[in-house]
Amino acid sequence: MKLISVFLVTITSLLISCEFPANGSNSASLIDSLSQAVWDRDLATCRAISVAGGKLKLPEKLYAGTEEEMKEDSTYFSSLLNQLASINFESLSAAKKIDYDLLKWTAEIRLKGTQFYHILFPPI
Repeated sequence: MKLISVFLVTITSLLISCEFPANGSNSASLIDSLSQAVWDRDLATCRAISVAGGKLKLPEKLYAGTEEEMKEDSTYFSSLLNQLASINFESLSAAKKIDYDLLKWTAEIRLKGTQFYHILFPPI
């Protein structure tokens, strides 16, 4: 089921990027769409970090995931970075450049995190 949701989000994003040229307002709407897709995926796969209360500094739980989920994340965030690379950064407004940078940074960090699964969770 998780693989199907990843596949659907990726196909939808690719269709959006193919249907509209990546410039100006189309790029801005693509960034919004990709950001929403990442958030929806994190909520659907329970990979979002929930924070309880107003005074807690640490998240209520951290989700590490299984090796298979890390491989899915690797594929998903590699695809996301490829889609972001197709956007003309200079055509974006200042606000959308910040959105772009945050989304790109998130994808890079999440992708990098998938490379160290066996170090964090060595086989027993």
